[in-house]
Amino acid sequence: WRGATTARSKKLLVTEHAVNPQKTNENVFGGEGSDDAEADKLKEITQYYGCWQAPPAAEDRLKFIKTRLLPKVEFQQVKLSLQLRGKPCEDMTKMEMIDILYEDIEFEKKK
Repeated sequence: WRGATTARSKKLLVTEHAVNPQKTNENVFGGEGSDDAEADKLKEITQYYGCWQAPPAAEDRLKFIKTRLLPKVEFQQVKLSLQLRGKPCEDMTKMEMIDILYEDIEFEKKK
């Protein structure tokens, strides 16, 4: 995998349809890879709401995001984001709404 390349480079390298191994969230065994995928998802959400900060080097990334950054993202903000996208969000927790919003953001990036 060569990372971000131009359309011309992708054609020359014959990697037009290559899948970024970091973007695949499927980890058969769970464990550390699933923590990384969740941390990446939550990082994307905190960036979306403008409250992302890099975790200190000594602290666990996922724990830092969940305890320090996610509380800065308000429930009503996430709910409004889903409502504006026409998604049902009644009787959902904040994390359930974040999962749906993340999928939408990823889809919007692909367009």
